[in-house]
Amino acid sequence: MQYTGLSGFGSKGTSESLPQSAQTIGYIFLSDMILGYSGTIRTIMFFKKKYVSLTILKVLCTYS
Repeated sequence: MQYTGLSGFGSKGTSESLPQSAQTIGYIFLSDMILGYSGTIRTIMFFKKKYVSLTILKVLCTYS
């Protein structure tokens, strides 16, 4: 699995607070490709908060 670009974004700030943020962003990116939602990534890039990632994780778990 190659999420180099997204991991690059995450390593700037998000992954420091969330060790698994790269994985999280990877899953979100994967579901973005499947569902066609580009807004999810923009939301993470805009807020860069823990609770945003956790909320999206809950959403992903709910719909998967």
